[in-house]
Amino acid sequence: MAEPAPVEGFLLRLTSGKGRQERLGRLFYKRLYFTTHDNLLCFCRPARALPPPPPKLPVHAGTIPKLSEIKNEIPLIYAVAPYAPDTDGDIAWITKGTAKEIDFRDRDAYDEGERKVNTLLRAEGFIDLCKVVEVRYVRLRPRGKDAGIGHGESADFDRSVPDSNREGGAIGELCDEKTFELVLDNGCALKLQVSIVRGWAVWIDAD
Repeated sequence: MAEPAPVEGFLLRLTSGKGRQERLGRLFYKRLYFTTHDNLLCFCRPARALPPPPPKLPVHAGTIPKLSEIKNEIPLIYAVAPYAPDTDGDIAWITKGTAKEIDFRDRDAYDEGERKVNTLLRAEGFIDLCKVVEVRYVRLRPRGKDAGIGHGESADFDRSVPDSNREGGAIGELCDEKTFELVLDNGCALKLQVSIVRGWAVWIDAD
């Protein structure tokens, strides 16, 4: 199998760390930052996260972009690849760049390597992806532990949450277009929600 590119970004965890749902079917969500490192899906609180800087915005002489313009210019998903090869399989800035460009890009690549190491050091937990037997859309069981879900407010990615190990809040509704489950070999199923319209995710291809 071809190894997929590493990925990282913000997700809402809609179950406890052990896959439990509590209090009459209401889901307690927690916003976390997830990163993949080999077979490990690591996570930490947003305050401890070290996401990569977004792509540089185009510079317009004599003007300062508004916050709304910056938000609209930053893509939902973007790649960080200091050593990305060109169509010939070469790293263009090494084989064809000037000494100044090589020095600048090399420092950029070093900073990215340091960021990845520090991201691992800041991880507060991890999931062994080798123990995931299925990734699936959420299947609600209205007569079982999911009773009551579908009535109430859904989770808001933009809502401010405390920097603590406690849940960020409770919800009574699931958006199945945004929610999926990781089913582990011990039967534990972790519900995770991604933001589709708002929020952001980051694809990393920087080994």
